[in-house]
Amino acid sequence: IERSLCHDDLLWITSRGPGINYYTFSDNKIHSLQHPMLRIINEIYEENDSVLWLASSIYGVVRLSMEKNGEQLSIKSCRNYVFKRGEYLCSEVYSFVPDGMGSLYVGCRGGLGVAKFDLKTSEYSFLLSDVSAMGDVICMLQLNDSVMFYGASSGMGRIKLNNLGSLITTYDHSKGMRNDMVHSMLAEEDGNVWLATNKGLTKFMVRTQEFHNFQNYNSEIVEFCDNASHRCIYTGRLLFGGINGVLWVDPNTSDAN
Repeated sequence: IERSLCHDDLLWITSRGPGINYYTFSDNKIHSLQHPMLRIINEIYEENDSVLWLASSIYGVVRLSMEKNGEQLSIKSCRNYVFKRGEYLCSEVYSFVPDGMGSLYVGCRGGLGVAKFDLKTSEYSFLLSDVSAMGDVICMLQLNDSVMFYGASSGMGRIKLNNLGSLITTYDHSKGMRNDMVHSMLAEEDGNVWLATNKGLTKFMVRTQEFHNFQNYNSEIVEFCDNASHRCIYTGRLLFGGINGVLWVDPNTSDAN
């Protein structure tokens, strides 16, 4: 569920589908947009009030063009994009990050890593030099205009953007992470990054490049869900979804419940 940034009275609701839904405050109703490619939607980005970009586990990145039909939205066109690297093909995307300059940084499953995708030309290029487990991207996080992180099945990557391109630094258990499988990520106000891994929570101190691992906290959450986290704008608490509940963390005290 995500509040629309382009429509004042609208909430986007995505799920396994088929279709995606939206709730409008004006009539207190849930409406539906139906198309065969709107299946298993994991992430959403509004380019403007008539174009949505969607991350799908089946169809890669989907561009949905809409138009107003009275007070409701209707589909004008729908097209998907998949990512090919040599003999490898990725149509499974869990997460992406817009850079605000006309590109999406797309996290590809299957070891292809992160692809920079031009929203206008549909051209793309891969940031990692080869196909590997470090490139099996599950979640992504934008820290600021020039830094983003991605979590993979074999560690975490830090992407630093500059005028010449991008610089990637990778981390895994050899650098201090308790577990390499990163399901979701959230940032504190001060910029430190929390990771939900297969063996509990890990806090990455951005300035010192150190990991603080947490395991013995008061929680019955036994496994975290992929790309299922949220930071509360009112309390600052970090919420991580699990297969049997939700864990929240107060980053000021590191208390978890």
